[in-house]
Amino acid sequence: MAKIDFIIAKDHELIPIGIFLGENTRSKSISVLKQRCEFPYSIKVSAKNFEFSNHIQYDP
Repeated sequence: MAKIDFIIAKDHELIPIGIFLGENTRSKSISVLKQRCEFPYSIKVSAKNFEFSNHIQYDP
């Protein structure tokens, strides 16, 4: 089971968004979703600095 906070549609593709408190962004939800659905990248909003790695965009 996976918990995703938001899903947005952009250019006919779905992009999952996870919201995290602090800098800890460890979660299996996006990994579980990747196994079932195809999407270009995901977004994690947290206290971490901006970064893009492993098809995940980290936004402060």
